[in-house]
Amino acid sequence: MTVVRVWFNKTFSSVYNVARLLGAAEEPSRFHVLCSHTNGEFVGLQAGDESFLEPVEIDRDSYVSLCLELCVRHGVDVFVPGRALYEIACRRDEFEAVGVRLLVAAAPEYLVLFEDKRRFYEELATDTAIPPRCICVNTVAAFSAAVDTLRSEGSQVCFKPSRSTGGLGFRILDDRRSDVQNLLSGESVRLTRHLAETVLRQVGTFRDLLVMEYLPGAEYSVDCIAEQGRLLRAVARRKPTRTGGAQFLEKNDELVALAERLTEAYGLSGIFNVQVRYNGSMPKVLEINARMAGGIYFSCLSGLNFPAWGVGLAAGVADVRRMPEPRFGLHVHQQNHEFVFRSPPMATAVE
Repeated sequence: MTVVRVWFNKTFSSVYNVARLLGAAEEPSRFHVLCSHTNGEFVGLQAGDESFLEPVEIDRDSYVSLCLELCVRHGVDVFVPGRALYEIACRRDEFEAVGVRLLVAAAPEYLVLFEDKRRFYEELATDTAIPPRCICVNTVAAFSAAVDTLRSEGSQVCFKPSRSTGGLGFRILDDRRSDVQNLLSGESVRLTRHLAETVLRQVGTFRDLLVMEYLPGAEYSVDCIAEQGRLLRAVARRKPTRTGGAQFLEKNDELVALAERLTEAYGLSGIFNVQVRYNGSMPKVLEINARMAGGIYFSCLSGLNFPAWGVGLAAGVADVRRMPEPRFGLHVHQQNHEFVFRSPPMATAVE
């Protein structure tokens, strides 16, 4: 059986689980995992078959050229970029010229679009998917007016930066409790309108902030694998409604159809993730993550090893006809485990 050499450069700590899933795969191939990072104590370095450090200070063009060199040096078949994703995607032809396939879900222009939720929501075709109702603001006066508008429409209001990752900066406006009560109770998401306006008033203008309707319904993370704009498989994970709850792998034809439309509209390939939340019976798209989700291992409990099939397809060693159908109706959970480093941490990143 062919062994596929796959490299993950600097990325999220979830690569530890991805490497573990690749190591356990029996099909469509065997995998040899390389992992690199700027931090010698990064957890992912302990999961790869080979690990090495990346330079910290380097301009992006030089970094992409270094990645090309490292791919050749290490005999990489499939490169899964995290750091400098856009710049690497723009130079796909150079990687393919040396026999390296990129596992990148979208064309460069769509990578940029997905990172800017304001643009994504504005340009999303309504016959493809519906985004949340939102108003983009840059001043406290505009923020206040947007809050008034949405509340007059009957919506609870939340806000988040137009550009953010993993829900960073997301807040819900809630005036039922004081800011002191929220602070002392450890509340990290809810705050009063007064506090939000007080903080924003400290600057004249700020980067794009989306004032949005809060969607009170179920939240889903839909993990997808596709090939050239054709959705192959999708698993909808319903998020827990309370802290410590289980996720549920749900057979949801509506969300699969939504993922199919998005896949076709943006020509998506490889592995990606769609975040959806319901407002009543209406699913609304929050974002497309053009990468493996941090919780991809939950969806793999369906019996479909997403990383293995995604890398296998990119390497050209996978037969789509053999890809298993996922199982649904499963409650899934996570238990962290401790481990001892198999080798001492790398002390510093190379310059």
